[in-house]
Amino acid sequence: MIKKSLVYLVSIGLYACIVQPVSAALTESQKNYVAARAALKSGDDYSYQRLKRRLADYPLVLYLNYHEKIDHLDGLSASQFAKWSAQFEDSPLYQGARHRFLMSAGKQEHWQDFLSISPSAPNSIELQCYYYQAQLAKGDKQAAFDGAKTLWLYGASQPKTCDELFSKWSNAGELSEALIWQRMLLAFDAKQLGLMSHLAKSMKSHKAQAQLLIDVYGDPKQLRHTQKFKKSDPLVADVVTIGLRKLAQTNLSKAFSLYQSYQQKGLFSKQQSQLAAHALVRRALINQDVEYLSRIDSLLPMINSDDVTEMRLRWAIRDNDLKSLTQFLPLLSPEAQQESRWQYWTARSRNDIELLKKLSAQRNFYGFYAAEQLQQDYQMAHNQLPALSQQQQRELQQTPGFLRMLEFKALDKKGSARIEWDYLIQNSDNGPAFGQLAIIKGWPELAIQATIAGKHWDHLALRFPIAFKDSMQAAARRHQVDLYEILAIARRESAMFPLARSSAGAMGLMQVMPATAKQTAKRYSLPYSKDTQLLEPKYNANIGTGYYKYLLEKYNGNRVLAIGAYNAGPSRIASWLARADGQLDTMAFIESIPFKETREYVQAVISYRIIYEALHSNGKVAPLFTDSEMQFAY
Repeated sequence: MIKKSLVYLVSIGLYACIVQPVSAALTESQKNYVAARAALKSGDDYSYQRLKRRLADYPLVLYLNYHEKIDHLDGLSASQFAKWSAQFEDSPLYQGARHRFLMSAGKQEHWQDFLSISPSAPNSIELQCYYYQAQLAKGDKQAAFDGAKTLWLYGASQPKTCDELFSKWSNAGELSEALIWQRMLLAFDAKQLGLMSHLAKSMKSHKAQAQLLIDVYGDPKQLRHTQKFKKSDPLVADVVTIGLRKLAQTNLSKAFSLYQSYQQKGLFSKQQSQLAAHALVRRALINQDVEYLSRIDSLLPMINSDDVTEMRLRWAIRDNDLKSLTQFLPLLSPEAQQESRWQYWTARSRNDIELLKKLSAQRNFYGFYAAEQLQQDYQMAHNQLPALSQQQQRELQQTPGFLRMLEFKALDKKGSARIEWDYLIQNSDNGPAFGQLAIIKGWPELAIQATIAGKHWDHLALRFPIAFKDSMQAAARRHQVDLYEILAIARRESAMFPLARSSAGAMGLMQVMPATAKQTAKRYSLPYSKDTQLLEPKYNANIGTGYYKYLLEKYNGNRVLAIGAYNAGPSRIASWLARADGQLDTMAFIESIPFKETREYVQAVISYRIIYEALHSNGKVAPLFTDSEMQFAY
């Protein structure tokens, strides 16, 4: 008995060391949980069961129950799975367990069990393929084959789990050459030459057209041989339509010329003509070449696309072309015309004071600017929440999901903690209250996430907290930069999440690139020795603010240019200024920024700064733009 206990105690210590260095600050239950997970992973059931018995009331025992069985679902019936998984239904674990069971049931062709757990089509493509096989086994051929058709009509290969469904669907005579052709066109757009070639082998009556499509994919310049494509055949017209879209990427002038030629010969249907015109006009608008302006304007009314129309409107704004702006605003859909952006430009083009008054009631960039133009106060529409009582705080903190999140935070499992928090907020009627609790606890990023997940847009105190106050204030003082501006930048960049990382490599609160950090630290003699310091608020705020200060100095205090450069880089600002050539006012320059991300970034940061000051300052809120920014010729 003594010997067994010694072995057991030694094994617990080893498991704790294997997983991670266990902090002395961890509770006994937390240490036992870490050791239990290690024992379970290593297959030491004896130690695992002994440890687990010590964790009966521990919040994360749910995760032990999950991992204990998740790899052994193959023998379960639907009723057995339902009984076991019921414990996970109010946690993020349930969907993972359900997915694993359905995959197992599908592989084993246990269709009744599958449909018992998933009576409607799942989201996963793999599971959808199993679902429609289950429908076929149940005898609902119509539902099964309709689903198979939808899944098959995709421009790339589908998972192998779909092969059986597709085979049964095809063998039933449901696969026509018309469907094969549709998928070849989808594969063309998806740049899947291998799939196109594979599909072409199944064509019988239209082998020539299939080969023509593959040839044009390889060399769209073949479309110049118009005699080769003169046949009155909808499939040939499809080849020309999709080929022109590809040709436009490399030779727009030739694409326009050929489009006109084929159009005059009556090759296209109305829809094909519209699709080709859309591709050509969009490419011309991206290139911003005046050579194509008359062609763009003549084709724009037939295209019926807000995306393309907005690109043309921005060109008109960039050129101070009021006539074109007025001409093309009505081409927007009714929904797009009601957006604050186009409400502003409509009001400006007509000098419509009543429309401007209506716009000034909105809490956004254009609403704030409209209010300034009318010399009115900004409208915040702020939903002030009553303070949480101590009793309310205690009740919220006893929520199982909150307790699990706390434990993951204590174990430094930040990803798992965030998953639990997001699930809690998305499935609770107390989202704003949890946001308040997060502020009290010093977790501003979780408060912000609570408003995003619950779409609580009017709870401004939760959406715009002064996060990491000491670090942000110290950085603002060190670099003599407005505190609300750097808060606005951090809010837009990371939603105040200090561990945020972008796919491009930007890190931390203000999403600083490591190379930029090194340059900035050297420029201002800031403490900085390694990239991981960017995940610490005090370093990130200091360096990010230093870089923003550098940009302000570079642009003589012009925040529009500095904020734009913070997002897109100084070289792009230089090219946009050169293109504008000193002919644009502030609003027109911002609207003419070609990158949607940067355009919306500038507008958001400037607007967020207004909201921050309105919420946290007792003084008068500064205007959207300074006098020098308004007077600058962009």
